[in-house]
Amino acid sequence: MVSVRTRWVLTAVVLVALLVVAGWQVFLRDKGTIGSNGGEVWSADGTVGVVVPIGAAPKPTHVTFTPTQDATAPAPLSALSAVVRPAVNISFDKRVSSAEVAFAFNQAAVPADAAQPGQPMPTIHNAGIEVFNEDIGAWIPLPTIVDEARNQIRAVAPHFSLFRAVVSKVGSFAVKVRDKLVEVTLDAAKSLWDTFYELTVGTLKVIFRDLTATFDESKYRCEPLDGSYRIDFHSDVIGPLGLGKFAACMIAGRDGDRMLIKNGTAVPFSFTANGAAGVKPTLQDNADADVVAMAQSFAGTLLGRALAPGLDTAGFLVGDDAPSTFEVDGSVSWVAVAIDLTIALVTVFLPESRAATVSYRTVLAAAMKKMPVKLAKDTAAAATSGSGPAREAVEETIEETHASPTIADQATLVLDAIDCATIAANSISEVRDWAAVANAVVGIARKCLSLATAKMRSSELKDLVATIHEIADITKVVPEVGQLATMGGLALFGRNATNVTFTVHRENLAPATKVVTLAGMTASGEPVPGFTVEPGGAEVDNCEVAAAAADAGIVSCGPNAADADVCWVRPDRVSLLCGGMPWLKDLHQRTAKSAVGKTAAKPEPMPWGLELSNGLRCRLRNGGAWGGRSDGYAGAYECFKDGTVPNDDTVSNDVVLTREGQSLIDRTKPVWTVLVGPIGNPDEVFPPPTSVDVATVYLAGSAGVDK
Repeated sequence: MVSVRTRWVLTAVVLVALLVVAGWQVFLRDKGTIGSNGGEVWSADGTVGVVVPIGAAPKPTHVTFTPTQDATAPAPLSALSAVVRPAVNISFDKRVSSAEVAFAFNQAAVPADAAQPGQPMPTIHNAGIEVFNEDIGAWIPLPTIVDEARNQIRAVAPHFSLFRAVVSKVGSFAVKVRDKLVEVTLDAAKSLWDTFYELTVGTLKVIFRDLTATFDESKYRCEPLDGSYRIDFHSDVIGPLGLGKFAACMIAGRDGDRMLIKNGTAVPFSFTANGAAGVKPTLQDNADADVVAMAQSFAGTLLGRALAPGLDTAGFLVGDDAPSTFEVDGSVSWVAVAIDLTIALVTVFLPESRAATVSYRTVLAAAMKKMPVKLAKDTAAAATSGSGPAREAVEETIEETHASPTIADQATLVLDAIDCATIAANSISEVRDWAAVANAVVGIARKCLSLATAKMRSSELKDLVATIHEIADITKVVPEVGQLATMGGLALFGRNATNVTFTVHRENLAPATKVVTLAGMTASGEPVPGFTVEPGGAEVDNCEVAAAAADAGIVSCGPNAADADVCWVRPDRVSLLCGGMPWLKDLHQRTAKSAVGKTAAKPEPMPWGLELSNGLRCRLRNGGAWGGRSDGYAGAYECFKDGTVPNDDTVSNDVVLTREGQSLIDRTKPVWTVLVGPIGNPDEVFPPPTSVDVATVYLAGSAGVDK
């Protein structure tokens, strides 16, 4: 029996646990009251308070200070500061028209890593206040007043939310903004506001200095090269452009050929196929891609042009319906650089870690997959509607994915910035003075950041935009940028406009293996039109990424008898639509015993099915006991003489064979081949396998439409 004393001890332990787990959110919540005469109210520990002017609170108003855990992933700007007073939620029970937030500065709270070795520790003069912007999920610095006499820092509150006190670090730091490392040096005289200024200037330096760097040849890899094309190059400028500054090649791919263009100059270019059928700018629809690459892909798709910043590449997808000869023209375009700088400045505020940003990247990537369909519906309307198709695609994706308001606003913020930069960059298309170009691009970034944030709770962002305005004359703030850009550009081109042309010839029009990517399910979980569904619902389990998964979200489940090796997972994560024969487009319903986790695509997916030149249609093997051969080959695909009714009467004695250490499909020529032959007992001797051409390859995708 438990004694009374023991019960009291246990009760005390539980109370202590409550204080540890929830006390800092409930028991340590401070309240104070302020009237129409204004005044100050501070938290019980005296670390944070509000200063309300006379008349700002017309009635007695309660203010509450609630310490709050901050789970926000750090943004690039956060790397230059250290937290000295963690996040606190400040709220009023009645409307207050204006107020200041104040923090008592505690030098002892400055962490040791706030200064690099040999540098002085930050003091109150390096301190500042940040507010959390719920719309974009980021901490934003506020212009801060230092009251050294009272050992306090204060800032006007743009709205009441989460606030925290930080100090700018002291030393030299390398901050990653997008995919660029920006060097920033902060001395003991720099305030928190100076960190944003220095990071912005550093970002501008890096972007403009990149214009006079050396091309990274790893970006221009033509593998596997499609040798059936010949590409001729012509430029209207004689000189350095003949030294390999521009190049193009054709890469063979499962979704069609890709024309890769190298821009080895310091000047941004855009390229157009002049409306050639089947030739479209490459889509950047990978959620892991850099946000700027996505932004340039959005803009290029809308403009019908492929954008290549200085010392970068551009690409076109070339479909089967492309003409045997077509031209791709390139000309100077500042759209790519304007987008580069604008998005770089926007992402200074957004959380940097992949875990935090993948959600809005996913929205943008999924929206990009919708773009070809949106544009194809009405090409004429799309050409005149600005970012209408892109905005429609983003809004649909937000609704389909049930994205949170913060994720939706982050994706919309990026789209608004793209839209603005694309339009504004046309105003500098005729500029020949490189120093003026630098100023104009910074001006576009300032304008677009302002417009993109105007639709949100952005009063705290207005001061940041004003700071960018101060940097607008970039050649004065960073004179070497203007000098380098001018020297590099004028040495290469003089002051003349430059145009380049690639003439593409498809020299070998011999048949090639056709690659078809089929998606059996739409994003909303319904069968894609054209597919039939067999009712049922056998239970399956042990679901994992399918061998045939060319895209994410396609699984294979057991047991083998359930025929569930190519399955699309419906939104409830337990209902599945599983594919039968790809050429028949038949599906059957299955139900998982437990929720199916998310899966990625296979780096090298196996074909779901094959159509061979000898008339056989072959389907990927789905487990079971198969025979063998004495030469070590094993069956990989079951084949049928008549693909319309797969049964014992139509099944072929021949199967597609594979052997360890040997590729299943020979892709070295435009027409791919496989090895075909019979199987039997493991030691049975058969004639050598026969090489058969592959007419069509079927892959399993998840874009919601056939690719």
